[in-house]
Parts: sequence; C-alpha cells; structure tokens
Amino acid sequence: MNTYILFWNPAISSYKLDDFQEKLRELEYNDLNWSVWEHEKASCGDRFYMVRCGEGKTGICMSGYFASDPYRGEDWSGKGKETYYVDLDPDVMIHPDYRAILTTEELSRAIPDFDWTGGHSGRLLEAGFAEQLEELWKKFLAANEEIFAVRAIKDDIDQTYYTSKNDKKQILYLSLSDDGRIQGFNEPFEVKTNGDDVECVKNQLTEQIYQKTDKRPEIEINWRYVEDEYQELYGKAIKLFLDGKKEDKYPDMPFGNTEIMMVYLLWKSSANPALLKEQGFSEDIIKAVDLLERKPDETFLQYVERASDNEYAKDIIKAGIYNALDIASLNRINDDTVKMLNENLEALHYLESIPSEE
Repeated sequence: MNTYILFWNPAISSYKLDDFQEKLRELEYNDLNWSVWEHEKASCGDRFYMVRCGEGKTGICMSGYFASDPYRGEDWSGKGKETYYVDLDPDVMIHPDYRAILTTEELSRAIPDFDWTGGHSGRLLEAGFAEQLEELWKKFLAANEEIFAVRAIKDDIDQTYYTSKNDKKQILYLSLSDDGRIQGFNEPFEVKTNGDDVECVKNQLTEQIYQKTDKRPEIEINWRYVEDEYQELYGKAIKLFLDGKKEDKYPDMPFGNTEIMMVYLLWKSSANPALLKEQGFSEDIIKAVDLLERKPDETFLQYVERASDNEYAKDIIKAGIYNALDIASLNRINDDTVKMLNENLEALHYLESIPSEE
C-alpha cells in the first residue's frame, strides 16, 4: 500500500480543533474525509498520517487508512480549485494540545528528506521513508501508551481489511453460498466470481485483476468470518464437503463458532475418521462428527441423548430441531408430520434440561 502525509493547519482549515475534539469522542462512528493532492495513485486501503502544522504544537496527531478511493468534491477553501477527497478511518487520534505527539522536529531528524512543516496536504511518502515512519510511529505509541487514557484514543482496526490497489499482495475473500458453491471477491478491485473449487475461483479473480492492471499480484486466500488459526483447516473442511456433496446436501449453518461450522461440514461430507485425523482435525471435532451419524436402530431421542455428550454435536442437533419445528415452512400437516414434530419437541425438552457448561 502507499503512504500519504496529510497536513492540517487549524488556523486556516475548515476543520477546527473543536471538530477534532468532537471526533475524538466518537472515533468508531467517524465520518471524516480529507483532501489529497497527489490523488492519482491513491487507493482505498492506503495508509495515512495527519501532521498538524502552523502555530502551536506540531506533529502527527492522527493515523489510519483511506476508507475510499479518491472522489472529486467542492474545494474546501472556497477558491474553486479542482479538489479530490478520501474518506478516513483513523486508528489513532491524539489531541495535540493535551498530550504528547510525534513532533515535527523528531520527524525531521528521522526523515530529513521530506518537508514535515506543511505544504500540499495528501503528499505521497516514498516507500522507504514510509517503512521508517511506521516503525517510528510504533515505537512512539509503545513508549506513550498511557496517553490513551485521556485525550487520545486508539481503535482496533483489522489491517487485513485494508488492502489497497497499490499492494503487491491481494487478498481474495471466500465464502460458501447457499447452493454449495464457493463465492469469492477482492475489495480493492471490486471483482467477484463463484465456482466449484478454490483454485477455479482464485484463477478467475486473478485473471480479472490482471485484466484491470496488467499485473499478476501475489494472492492470499481468506475465508470470511473465520479466525486466522482456523483458515487452513476450514479450507480443508470446505474441500471435503464439496468433494462428498450430493444434490440434496446444501450448507445451512446458523452457527457463529468456526469449530461447529467445520463439524457440520465434515458431517455432511461423510468423511471417515481416519481421513479426518490424517487431515489434521482435532479429536474433539472427529468425535463430534462420529456422534452425529445416527445408527439405524436408534430412535430419534436415543440418537439425541447419545450425541449430546459432545457440545459441538449438541449445538448442531439443536439447530436442526429448531429448523424442523418451524411449521410455517411446511406445506401441510399430516400424521407423519405430527409424529416428527412430537419427536423433535421431546428431544428439544431433553436438550434444554441438560445444564449448560460454564
């Protein structure tokens, strides 16, 4: 990603110190934008640092990411100049009048070849200098952590969300659709597709990016809403599910827990325990998948009683019961339907009688 230096002089800017202080109180609800002089190479996801200049204490008082591509707007100064803006998503804001900031003097000593005193706002910082500044900023924040108690705020931003068109590595976000196909998209380039396997989707999206840029970036796969530690295993669970999927086996996963989602997918894949162990899945997950297989001679209640010993299996069965009890989805109620509803009600009452694990 590129790094831009924004300059802010409260004495002449339409954005005053009072405005800054107000935003400081509500950082996560920010709707801030800023003009960018060198906008041609700017992209959503680029890094920015805002330097207060002019009178008073000067230096970096804000950092974050561009939350949009540049767009044309009215000149904030009222002089009618062609002006481009970007939306800002700050990760750090420090009130310059009340707390320590990384000063203009310190910046000038560390990176003397860049003018930190002012000038056009939204200037592109050379890549080597950008790396230096990021390290300098991290050290400053670590050394002044106490400033975030008063008159400063730090917002936890998922940096992987902010990939920029300027990045050499691009993230492809994948998910499983209701029809059992893999959907993928890349945010900076606004490309998307779907397919029957990961490689197919990856190749299609890479080609779309190539058509837009004449470059083939390094590609990283990221399953949406899945924690980093489960990315590889979740991908394996998806592959096993798709390899064993039948026409009537579509995913219906109302679960927020990644491990439960993997158990559900593996159960629907009909993969055997030996294969799951070979693929690296934990004993808890393999046991849950095994328990979810109903034995031919079991009543529904017996099946639920046996499987409920495992929390993953219990949650999946309970979700299935609630789905079965949704009578609004039924076309009609006959004797078989009444029997099914009574079986599910009996099983639900049993599950709800089990004390929850603390």
